[in-house]
Amino acid sequence: METKASYRPTIFSLRHFFSYTKDPHYKIPAQNNFASNSSYLIYSYFFCLVFVMIAGILILLLDNFLVKQLGINSIYKQIRTTNQGVKDYFGHYSLAIMVLAVPLIEETIFRLALNLKKISLSIAIALLCFRLLGNSFIRIDYQEITYWLSAAGSIGVLFALYYFIPQDYLKKIGSKFFKNIYYFSAISFGLVHILNIKPFRPELILFYPLFVLPQIIMGFFFGNIRMQRGFVWSVALHGLLNITSFFLR
Repeated sequence: METKASYRPTIFSLRHFFSYTKDPHYKIPAQNNFASNSSYLIYSYFFCLVFVMIAGILILLLDNFLVKQLGINSIYKQIRTTNQGVKDYFGHYSLAIMVLAVPLIEETIFRLALNLKKISLSIAIALLCFRLLGNSFIRIDYQEITYWLSAAGSIGVLFALYYFIPQDYLKKIGSKFFKNIYYFSAISFGLVHILNIKPFRPELILFYPLFVLPQIIMGFFFGNIRMQRGFVWSVALHGLLNITSFFLR
């Protein structure tokens, strides 16, 4: 059951996007036809891309300032080197990985549980635990015993959460604190990309969040379309932005 009555736009509008972002609330995604959802997706993609490009320009200016004033290595180039390393590692499969696998995995972790269902939360937390243990979802080391122990432990977390979290309690708490959950989803999605900055320098920690501003912006757009149209469409938007980034690099 929705906690607030809200206007449901037939197409994406910045006015409604900012209105919902300012006061996000739990809602059941609208049931629209494929054409309507596709239109909403394209508009979301266009406006998100514009904001990301503006953020990218600001990052380049900041990076240039830090390089000249502090004499450090370019953080922007460090991020690009990490991303290029992923493309080189997977070779011909890198496009499919970035456009299909990565969006599905990341949206499952950061956006799936926004429907406030315990199965969604259980899956998201289990995947997050697996990742935080230092494992990769796409670089599988079949001969490493710790990999399989982590996988088994994460599966155990999934079943434990599913069977011990009361659905009614989750819905009640989630609805009450949905705004906090929504913001955490978007911002943590961006901040986790700080891991792409290598080598990591603790003295620059205050600057690092500024270099993942594009991902934080994306996080809010992904969250919006997930709540307005459904999980599949947040994965689709994520994939569109990844394929754009893939070729622009």
